[in-house]
Amino acid sequence: MATATDLGDTVALMLESLALSEATMRCSIIWAGDEYPCVGGPEFGGKKMESGGSRLRAKLTIKVRVEVFPDGVGIPKEQQTIQYKRNASADPKAYRIEAVTNAYGAWLELHCEDPNQAA
Repeated sequence: MATATDLGDTVALMLESLALSEATMRCSIIWAGDEYPCVGGPEFGGKKMESGGSRLRAKLTIKVRVEVFPDGVGIPKEQQTIQYKRNASADPKAYRIEAVTNAYGAWLELHCEDPNQAA
């Protein structure tokens, strides 16, 4: 007979997995004046509106552990702008947070869009 897994065990496993992925991927976000490790998914582009213009529907999903933010800083919120670095040597790229999923107060999933796109 299978035993039920405690939710705390599941959350701890996910946090450990995120920390290992951060070390391997070396992605980060720049927010509230500091740089924080994260796990970023693929950066989806969209149709370019004009030469040198922004992309329609450019999007990105980022996971970040809540514990990386120091006390008093808070956590990223919807409609705030962050800078995302896809690896340690990448130039930061601006994204606006469109939606935040808070998973058990342990990690955030930030659903981001191009900041030049209408909200």
